[in-house]
Amino acid sequence: MPFGVGLGHTFARLKNADGSHKTTDGTDLAQMLGAGLEFDIDESIIFGLEGRYYLIEAEKEFKKEFGKSRYHHYLIMLKLGCRF
Repeated sequence: MPFGVGLGHTFARLKNADGSHKTTDGTDLAQMLGAGLEFDIDESIIFGLEGRYYLIEAEKEFKKEFGKSRYHHYLIMLKLGCRF
């Protein structure tokens, strides 16, 4: 069960209707929480599934430019491994 707290750097570019772009970036508090399972297929092959949830608190730069201060990201991984 992975978890973590640290700093996350975010870069974003928003394209406006007139073709111009609004760009901003910043470094803020980031958090991650995950859960997963791993199974032995045989003595040398491993199969697994893991899901992670990421949250970045982007208060200053992103709130001003995009009107949002919390950004969520989900990741699902299928893992296939080999033991030597």
